[in-house]
Amino acid sequence: MNNRKKQLNSIKKKMMAATSMLLVASIMMVSSTYAWFTLSTAPEVTGISTTVGANGNLEIALANPLGDPSTVTSGVGDSTASGKVVTASNLTWGNLVDLGDASYGLKDIVLQPAALSAEEDAFTHAMVVKSNILSTPEYGADGRVSALVDKSTTASFDALTGKWVTGTTENPGYGVRAVGLLSGQSETTVAFREARAQLSQQAQSAKNSASAALVANGDTLGNVIIKKALDGDAASFTEEELDALGEMIGGLEHTMTYIDKAIQYGALGRAASAEFTDTVKYEAIKAAIASTETPATAESILKIFYGTVANDAVTPAASVPTDKTGDVLIDTYNKYLATVAAIDVANGKYETASEAGNYSWEAISPVLNALVVYNNVTVNGLTVDDVKANISALVNSALKGGIKVTMPTGSGVIADVADLAGDYSAGITLRNIEYAGATVEELPATMNTASTVDPEHIEKVSQFILSKGAMTSGTEGGDTSTFTDAYAYIIDLFFRTNVAGSNLLLQTEAVDRVYSDQTEGATQGKGSSMIFTTENTEAFSVPQMKQLMNCIKLVFVDEDNAILAKGMLDVASATDTVEGTTGTVEAKINLYTETTVDNVTTVTKLEGTDAKLAALTQNEAKMVSVIVYLDGANVDNSMVANAATSMTGMLNLQFASDAQLVPMENSQIRDLPTGEEAGDNTTEGEGAGA
Repeated sequence: MNNRKKQLNSIKKKMMAATSMLLVASIMMVSSTYAWFTLSTAPEVTGISTTVGANGNLEIALANPLGDPSTVTSGVGDSTASGKVVTASNLTWGNLVDLGDASYGLKDIVLQPAALSAEEDAFTHAMVVKSNILSTPEYGADGRVSALVDKSTTASFDALTGKWVTGTTENPGYGVRAVGLLSGQSETTVAFREARAQLSQQAQSAKNSASAALVANGDTLGNVIIKKALDGDAASFTEEELDALGEMIGGLEHTMTYIDKAIQYGALGRAASAEFTDTVKYEAIKAAIASTETPATAESILKIFYGTVANDAVTPAASVPTDKTGDVLIDTYNKYLATVAAIDVANGKYETASEAGNYSWEAISPVLNALVVYNNVTVNGLTVDDVKANISALVNSALKGGIKVTMPTGSGVIADVADLAGDYSAGITLRNIEYAGATVEELPATMNTASTVDPEHIEKVSQFILSKGAMTSGTEGGDTSTFTDAYAYIIDLFFRTNVAGSNLLLQTEAVDRVYSDQTEGATQGKGSSMIFTTENTEAFSVPQMKQLMNCIKLVFVDEDNAILAKGMLDVASATDTVEGTTGTVEAKINLYTETTVDNVTTVTKLEGTDAKLAALTQNEAKMVSVIVYLDGANVDNSMVANAATSMTGMLNLQFASDAQLVPMENSQIRDLPTGEEAGDNTTEGEGAGA
């Protein structure tokens, strides 16, 4: 058993080797080539005193179209220096994302005045950017802006056709996205698209929420399961372990708010589809969802959807007809109700156990079984009751591929969420496992769901709506798939670090991406900044450029579109040059906060470790998206030129960690020639116009 203990403990050592980099940069509209390296894993050595070199790191990758970080690779051949094209290298872990390639379509985007479309999340109270991202102006017959409308959508550039293609539920099109309008959209067409987008977003948010609860409490949940497997009914637990189960239940309660919202948009999508020939139910559901006086719920919206129509008005049903089995909305709603009820039962069991202060298996098992049906869970394919009898097989499989705790359909509310929104997982660590006199201090493991519901309920609703198509009544003509005016762009990025307890920061000052004390030409970052140029300072002067640059805003959001931070250009400290009729202004990007007292708004720059974007979980990828737009509320007539575009420029973003990262030395990288010596291959892109 001591040998097994050594083998298990060695797993941790094997995971310590990582790529050596201090900072990561995302460079937009600048083309450059950069080779990065990886370190091989340290060999296992027994009986010899050995020091293994390792380093802290922060890595970046452009999000793939599905927004799935689990498929991102990191290995030999992932660098452009190996002959891989930059668009492929961007999708792998490294320290540089180069978006200068024309296939991203950034040169075709002209920033136009718009307003950020955001609302407060009723549960978390965080500000969340709505799926349409921006509110765009609508003009009256006199040419004046008559209203701001929420008709915008996102699209990614198809280099083969030269067109912008809107995302779908199956392929959201993350990576580089434009925000703009589709031509010929009727109101119901917009609602149809919005509903399907919301179904995808709310399902993803539900999975993210449940996964976050697993990340926070999965260590304890996994340990409780393993303790019972090894010690049987004699297993004893602690107050902290019971409380972690309670927090897991609370996290799942929050998760169900996203499922509730998804059902609402499922009803809206059906009401805006060709399933109906008039807009009566659509208009009633849309108004109910938008109401701020009476917050909508899945129940209230379904009562409207299944209500009766007379004289162009809807009389809501007295109750939701839950006996309509086979109806995708009702099937989803019934599953939702059953899951909410199960969470309530779990919460009641937790409160009873907590009040009793008894932490024996007899006391804690009702809580665990309400949360996870214990007998249905498997550990590396073994039922929990079989783990003890097959401990040798478990150890051998753990050495090969780690520990996997699987919760299939029918194994409790954690799995119920997967049946509704899709499978999810979380990396956990099993700690201080004791058996037969041996102790394993730390053992990496994965907890995952394995739903047999295919497609999951929310996806089935989306597919049903898609099969019906958008309502044709009221279509204003034109090609509803043609993406026209692009107002802004979004860059979706993945980040990961091997350091515990760190935060992702926006790096304003230029620093080396790999070394903490060097300015190597090949690895020197540029800091976060924007550079804009006007070709005719007589038509559009440097002061006008600075005024317009003051209106450019950056909004950083997470995978749920919750706002993490806001950024703006430090125009007051910008540098400018004029050569002939060409003017250039370079301004750094800072995060900032706003406080308003007595109608006076004060803007405070966030610098250094205060420029926090998000907390990072060790060895887990985090998606952060940056929305770049022109704030129409601050644009006036004095800031614009008499031309299609006022100025063109480039954006550079650099990121850092607030952890003390220790890079490893590597003379091959440090001694790389730079500039003309290296055959400088940096070329400037055309930039995004504003």
